[in-house]
Amino acid sequence: MILDLIPFKKVGAFILGGNIDPIIEKYAFDFSPVDESGLKSYILKDIGISLYVEEELIESIACHKECNYRGKNIIQMSFNDFKDHTGLLPHGEKDEVYMSDDEVQDVFEFDDIGLQVWVKDNKIVTVIASPYIEDDE
Repeated sequence: MILDLIPFKKVGAFILGGNIDPIIEKYAFDFSPVDESGLKSYILKDIGISLYVEEELIESIACHKECNYRGKNIIQMSFNDFKDHTGLLPHGEKDEVYMSDDEVQDVFEFDDIGLQVWVKDNKIVTVIASPYIEDDE
């Protein structure tokens, strides 16, 4: 499956705002009930995608293995190459998320394309596509 990002709309066959029912009928997944964000998650490990769902609608899509934007996979791309590739700068300051005692990931918001970019050691490890990026300011 090719996982092309169309900002604010979809990643591959996974449509933001789309119903989860056809996805769970077609793909093998691990299910997690409502988490601290209030969303259910469907993890498709083989594809490297996590779908976050509210009221059976896909609210956001996290890509861990592949996410193609403008013809290039941005997962494992250096953060500087990503900024050059997109021609965009992040909105606001980075957030630091402690994944464990010895692992910190930097999180950047790219409002222009509805993308949250998670970076470890200057490499993109996860991107989360949303129909919107909330401004916490």
